[in-house]
Amino acid sequence: MNSLFLLAASIYVTASLTAAVGALTVTVWAYNVDDRMLSDLVTAAIINTAAAVAAMGFFGGFDMIFTIWQFLRNQEAEKARNQEREEERKTQQAEREEIMAMLRAEQQRSAELTARVMELSEIAINRANGREENSRGE
Repeated sequence: MNSLFLLAASIYVTASLTAAVGALTVTVWAYNVDDRMLSDLVTAAIINTAAAVAAMGFFGGFDMIFTIWQFLRNQEAEKARNQEREEERKTQQAEREEIMAMLRAEQQRSAELTARVMELSEIAINRANGREENSRGE
């Protein structure tokens, strides 16, 4: 972007200088061909050079306004893209947290179920041991 701006600025300055020098050269040539007075030549050269520079200034000003407008539009678009990315990142983070919460809950349920199975197996073992002792003792 920076190199593009420098290229456009140098082209504009070169075009402005070329227009000013061209207007001055043509004015001096035309007034010399007519053998006009030096005061007429200087006045015409100043007026024509100023007109050429003013014309380039008009186009430069228009271009500057357009460039600023384009820059602001690009900034707004970039801001919207960044905001969209941030919202997407937050959504993904929320989804990850939800999945992690579900995994933790599943782990907790699994641990509780494992503990309950262990309790029941102990009870079953104790009952089986108790029946064996009762059947042996009788």
